[in-house]
Amino acid sequence: MKNKIIYIFIGFLILFGPHFKCSEEKVISIIALVEANNKFAFDVYHYLKVDEGNIFYSPYSLSTALAMTYAGAKGETKSQMANVLHLNEDIKDVHKAYEFMQQSFNKLSSEI
Repeated sequence: MKNKIIYIFIGFLILFGPHFKCSEEKVISIIALVEANNKFAFDVYHYLKVDEGNIFYSPYSLSTALAMTYAGAKGETKSQMANVLHLNEDIKDVHKAYEFMQQSFNKLSSEI
């Protein structure tokens, strides 16, 4: 599953790459961010899915809001947030990766 998601994202970059200027380091950060967001989404799902029935939530919205909070965190709190959000050293600049991903979404939605 993990590899499938990475291949989909790489395909996204290949298809829409001409629209976005992106260095190799930035691509690595974005792929790491996508992987982190997917892990976080499944963690939240397993936490919320305690009863039968459907659930609806936006893991991207949750992780984006927590990433903004992460920017102001320090010490043990920052470390714990990084652990929960699955952020690691592969993501050189978390906020620039989020910014690029959001710009990509906005650009794609405006072209539809």
